[in-house]
Amino acid sequence: MKKSFFLAVAAVTALFSACSSDELVNGNDVVNVSFNASFDQVMPTRGVSGESDGTAATKLYVAVYNKDNQLIKAISKIGVDGSEGTVTVSGKAATVNFQLVKGQTYNFVFWAQNPNATADAVVFNPETGKVSVDYTKIKANDESLDAFTAHVNNLTVTGAIAQDVTLKRPWAQVNYGSAQADWDAAVAAGITVAKSKVTVNNVYKTLNALTGEVEGTAETADIALAANTIPASATTSRTLTVSGTNYKYIGLNYLLVGNEGEQSLIKADLEIQKESGEVINTLAFSNVPVQRNYRTNIVGNLLTSQTQFNITLNPIYDDENNIEVVTTTDASGNQITESKTEDGKVVAVDAEVKTENVLADVLQNNSEHLKNISVTLQEDNMEIDFGARNNWGGENTENIVIDGNGKTVVLGGTDSDWSSIGSKNGIVTIKNATVVFRRVNGGNDSWNNHALNFTGKVIAENVTFTNSVSVGGDAAFTNCSFTEAGAFYTLIIKANVNNVAVKGCTFEATNGGRGIKFMDQYIDESEQVQGSLTISDCTFKTAKKAAILVTNTKGAKITARNLNITEVTEDNVNAVWNDEDRVDAYDLVVVEGCTKKQEGQ
Repeated sequence: MKKSFFLAVAAVTALFSACSSDELVNGNDVVNVSFNASFDQVMPTRGVSGESDGTAATKLYVAVYNKDNQLIKAISKIGVDGSEGTVTVSGKAATVNFQLVKGQTYNFVFWAQNPNATADAVVFNPETGKVSVDYTKIKANDESLDAFTAHVNNLTVTGAIAQDVTLKRPWAQVNYGSAQADWDAAVAAGITVAKSKVTVNNVYKTLNALTGEVEGTAETADIALAANTIPASATTSRTLTVSGTNYKYIGLNYLLVGNEGEQSLIKADLEIQKESGEVINTLAFSNVPVQRNYRTNIVGNLLTSQTQFNITLNPIYDDENNIEVVTTTDASGNQITESKTEDGKVVAVDAEVKTENVLADVLQNNSEHLKNISVTLQEDNMEIDFGARNNWGGENTENIVIDGNGKTVVLGGTDSDWSSIGSKNGIVTIKNATVVFRRVNGGNDSWNNHALNFTGKVIAENVTFTNSVSVGGDAAFTNCSFTEAGAFYTLIIKANVNNVAVKGCTFEATNGGRGIKFMDQYIDESEQVQGSLTISDCTFKTAKKAAILVTNTKGAKITARNLNITEVTEDNVNAVWNDEDRVDAYDLVVVEGCTKKQEGQ
C-alpha cells in the first residue's frame, strides 16, 4: 500500500547550536553525491486545498552525519554557523548536491517546512537529528505547520551517486466537518462558526528524524490547542469531502502520533466558537483512531445535534476505512459510545457510567474485535464483583482504562486464592480513583487471599489503594498511595514480573505491615526472573522490615532515587533487604541509588 503523510503537526523555525564533527575534503578522494528530493503528496486526492497541500513547505534543511551520527556542520545545508544555507523547494521538489569522501559512510536527514511556520512550535535540531513539538505554541487549525521528512542511513560513498529521496509527512491529520444541512440550520438560527479549539491526548512530543520513529511515551494528560480561525480559502469557508459527501470545514489539526503502520486511539474533543469567542458547542470524542500517513475525519451534525457522528480513517491512495461512532444514553443516564466498523464490529467502547450493572457489562465485554474499553465513573462507591479469576475485555482487547473521576470504586473478589482481575493480553489503566478491595465471601488470612491481585499489565495514576496490592505482570504506579491496615505488604511483586516502575508514591502500613516485597512463593522456578524495580520520590511509613524486601531466588535489580525511609521502623538506613531464607541470592540483588542488607546479619 502506498502511504503518504497527512497531518502537519509540524514545522517551524529551527534552533541550532553546535559542536560537530566537521570533515575536511580534498583531492581525488572527493566525489559528487546528489539527491533528488520530492514530496509524497496526498492531499489533492482527497479534495483538500490550501497550505496543507504541501506547496508551502519550501524551506528544506539537509543535515549530514558521519556513521556515528555526529553532525558534519560544514557541509550540511542548515543555514547557520557558516554552513551552506537551506535549500529552496519548488513544485514540491529540489535537488541537493554534496562533495563527499570516498570510502566514508554517511547518514542524512531531510526536513522541509513552511518558512513562515509558527515560531518554536516544532523545532528541528540538526545536532541530535530530532524534532521537538511544543504543543503550548500551537493553536488549532494552524496550517503553517505542514512539514515533510526523510532519512537516508548507512550510505557508503564508492563513487558518484545520484539518488531519489521521497519526503513524507510524519504526522496524522484530524479534520472536523459539519454537514451542509447542519451548517445551513445553524446559519438560519443566527449562528456563524468562526473558530474552533481542540483538546487531545496520547500524542508524542519528539520525533527522531534519523530513524523516523517517535521517542518517549505518549502524553496521557490533556493538551489544549487554543482556539483559532477555522480553515478557509481566501474568501469562503473550505469544503471537506469524505466518501463523496461535502462538509463545511470547522477544524483541522496536525498531531505527532505513533510510528508508521501503528494505529492508536486519542481523545480529540472539539469546541466550536463564534468570532467573539462565545462557545457554540462542545463535543467530546474519545477513542478516535489515528495513524501516521492517514487523516481522520469526524463529520456529521456537529453544530445542531450530538446524536451520531461518522469518523473515517482515510489512508492515502487506498479505499477509505470508515468507523461509525454511535452514542446512546439509557434511562439511568449511562452514556455508551461505540465505535463500529462498516460491517458492524465494535472495536471500541467509551462509557460514562452511573450504575453498577453497566460498569460490569462494559468492563466484561469480551467481544472478539473489541480493542479498547474506556470507562469514566459518574457515581461514587459503585461496586463490581469480579469473581475468582476474571479477565476484563476479550482476547484482542489492548487497553482498558478506568477513570475514577475522583470517585471511589469497590472491587469485590470471591473467596478464592489468587482472586484476580486483569486483561488477558492488554493493559489495565486505573486513574483518578480510590480503589477499595472487598472479599465478597470472607476469605482466610493468607496474603494471596487478602491482596487485590492484578494479572497482566497494569498502570495506576493518582490512585489511592486501601488494601494490599499484588502484581503478576509489568506495572507502573505514579502518584499513588498504598495503605494496608493489617500485617501485610502494601505492594507485592511476583517473581515472574519483569519490570515495575513506581514514582511519587506513599506506602503506609503501621499496624504490623510492611512496604514492597519481591515474592517467589507459588511461582514455578522456571517462570522466575530477576525482576527490575525503578522507584523514585517515594515515602515509606511501615512497622516491619525494610522498605523493600527481596524474597526471590533470582534476586532483583532495584534502582532508587530520593526515597524517604525515615519512618521505616526496623531499618531507616538500608532501603533493601535480602530475605534470610535467600542468602544464596544476595549477590543477585543489585541496587543503585540505595544500600542493601542481608536479613539476619
